[in-house]
Amino acid sequence: PLVFTFNNKDLSVWIALMKAALHAGFTLESDGVIYQEPIDIYRDTAHSRYDGALRGDFIYTFRKIPKSVEKINELPLLSVKDVIINTAFAQCKKTDTFTKREIHVHVYKALIPLIVRMIEKNCEAEYLDMLGDSSVVDDVLVNSGHFELEKGIWRRTTEVVT
Repeated sequence: PLVFTFNNKDLSVWIALMKAALHAGFTLESDGVIYQEPIDIYRDTAHSRYDGALRGDFIYTFRKIPKSVEKINELPLLSVKDVIINTAFAQCKKTDTFTKREIHVHVYKALIPLIVRMIEKNCEAEYLDMLGDSSVVDDVLVNSGHFELEKGIWRRTTEVVT
């Protein structure tokens, strides 16, 4: 297996990293994205002071696929916007409010497998062009009409969809 930690506020860097792993013949394990909280000494570094900054790292587990094995993934591809909104609603079932950092951690953990599947299906140009930096998460949530951001705290404005 290929196991590593990684974090970056620029989602296009994540996409490039996923492409490199996939093009090298690896595939993301089904439970291959885990968020690791930061150690105390890194909580106040310069880059972690930005609103919504992810201070910890994501741990990725990829496995090399033999060339003779053909991968077939039948799960439907959700849009990036759907994943962001669905993840926020899932978080709302646990708590009425959450910080930008909390929602970004949950959304990134949900987005990485989707990004990998899009790359595998060669449809990243159509769906991934919208991803730039982490502000895309906030933009999607605000524009959905289901959430509002006030003083760095997200809250839902509509009922949680079940």
